[in-house]
Amino acid sequence: MRTSLLMCLSLLAQIAWTQHLAGFDTLAALNLKYGDALIKISDPFAPQRSDFYVESDWQYCLALTTKGKVLPFSCRINLVRTHVEAIANRQIRKLRSSAIQSLLVAGKEYAYYEADAVDGQQLQGFFEILNRGEVTLLKKYEIGLERANDFGIDPGIDNSNDQMVLKWSFYYSKDGQRVQPLGKSRKNILEVFAPYENKMKDFIKENHLKWKDPSYLSPAFDYYNRTAKDWEVGDSD
Repeated sequence: MRTSLLMCLSLLAQIAWTQHLAGFDTLAALNLKYGDALIKISDPFAPQRSDFYVESDWQYCLALTTKGKVLPFSCRINLVRTHVEAIANRQIRKLRSSAIQSLLVAGKEYAYYEADAVDGQQLQGFFEILNRGEVTLLKKYEIGLERANDFGIDPGIDNSNDQMVLKWSFYYSKDGQRVQPLGKSRKNILEVFAPYENKMKDFIKENHLKWKDPSYLSPAFDYYNRTAKDWEVGDSD
């Protein structure tokens, strides 16, 4: 059902994108009707590094507001300021995060969350939803610095080869509770599926999924969210 919904939203997004390319003033209409969802950017056309964004180019997208409205426009997710920018006819605005329920960008679904970071600090921003259910799997994109040398940044050393790179980490939310970082060890991950750790361990083994490859996470969470509701307490042995 979720796949069908995403396909439908994706089709609507493509229509919106076509209208945008044809000069359809989407953003002006949004400012008029849904001003509470858009905020002015102080210097919208200041030079921006393309690697500050999840996608380097503008993408067609759909936003579902908390009022149940679907807004089509072109957008990009700013990882430095953790907001979403919208553009049409050379107008740029940022979306008010509290007004957006979910966002579909280039076939990926995002939602705004506040979460606990690995270092104990709090973070906020738009997370990609990889699998939604009793235990929701999320992906948080971040900007990291990849240095050309192992000695850190030194004013006396040419760091022109240093570059910003896109990184990500995984988070989860169980039973609608606050978003938490997903541990990297096998033990930490299995604890998320308590009290059915053994069943999940068997599933991963039987399907030849590799613990060191993060791509196993989405099918594992999908399996749990589809079947755990039918498991009995005794199945946890």
